[in-house]
Amino acid sequence: QEAKRGEELSPGSMVSAVGNGSVPSPQSEAVTSELQELSLQSVPSLLPLKERKNVLQLKLQQRRTREELVSQGIMPPLKSPAAFHEQRKSLERARTEDYLKRKIRSRPERSELVRMHILEGECHIILF
Repeated sequence: QEAKRGEELSPGSMVSAVGNGSVPSPQSEAVTSELQELSLQSVPSLLPLKERKNVLQLKLQQRRTREELVSQGIMPPLKSPAAFHEQRKSLERARTEDYLKRKIRSRPERSELVRMHILEGECHIILF
C-alpha cells in the first residue's frame, strides 16, 4: 500500500498493512504512536548528590523549631510527661464534645427556621 502524501507509515501500521494486505486499524496506529512518544521522552534525571544535599540542608534550616511545634500543639512539651499531654488532649476533646452536644440540643426546630426565613416552607407540587 502507498502512504498518502505528507503521511508516513509507522512501523506498526507497516506490519499490519504489509502482513495481511489490509488498511491498518486506528487502534494499532494509536498504540504505535503512543509507544513512539514514550520512547522519545527522556528519563527524568536525578539531581546530582551534591545538589540533593544542598536541598536537604535548606529544608532542615527552614524546619520549625521544637518550641514552635509545642506552641502549636503538634508536639508535647519536653518538661511534662507524655501521659500528661495525652490527658490534656482527651480533656480538650471531651470539652469540645460536650459543647457540640449542647449546641445540638439547643438547635431550633424546623418551623422556627422557616419562620426566620432560613428554610423554605414545604411546597406540595403535583406533577401530572
